[in-house]
Amino acid sequence: MSETQPVRKRLTRQESQARTRALLLEVATQEFLAHGYTGTSLEKIAELAGFSKGAVYGNFAGKEELALAVLENHFFSLLQTFVGEFAAGGDTIEDRLAVLERWLETLLADDDWQVFAVEFAVHTRRNPKIQEQLAQRERMVRAAVTTLLSQQIQQLGVKPLLPPEHLGIVLVSVVGGIAVQRLIDPTIPTSLISDAVKALFRAPNPEGG
Repeated sequence: MSETQPVRKRLTRQESQARTRALLLEVATQEFLAHGYTGTSLEKIAELAGFSKGAVYGNFAGKEELALAVLENHFFSLLQTFVGEFAAGGDTIEDRLAVLERWLETLLADDDWQVFAVEFAVHTRRNPKIQEQLAQRERMVRAAVTTLLSQQIQQLGVKPLLPPEHLGIVLVSVVGGIAVQRLIDPTIPTSLISDAVKALFRAPNPEGG
């Protein structure tokens, strides 16, 4: 007597599209990191993923939108991990800055991601739509960092030199700047970022407070 084979549930249209999109993002990530933005084609991504080029356009408006989705997936995932680890990192500024330094080492150690992000930003600098989407992404990152800093300021009872929204801009800008500098000179230490944060938290208040 033969065993009854389980009936495989047929995917809905939405589930199938989500699966296709996820696979395209996975393959696109590998290709962009291996060959850069300009060295990667939609045809190759579709071929490696086992789809037609039409399947790519069925999920993304084009190569720029696909690359933007790849970047957002990666960096927002890293940011989410950092927020959770930082908030649970300890009871002192030193404890939480230690988490920041470890996270930055992970973030900045992967040169392929930094090169891809810079190449994409430069390549799309004359595309207003993509530039606005990149700007929106940066605003979301700064907002998340600002919220986190506000929570830490309240929990730790410290009085930073700058308001949280300005600290968020400074921190994100310093991280981005050092990421680019380390592509040229990898010996630049990521600890400079946490040193800058310490200075901003501990600098004397100009009003004497």
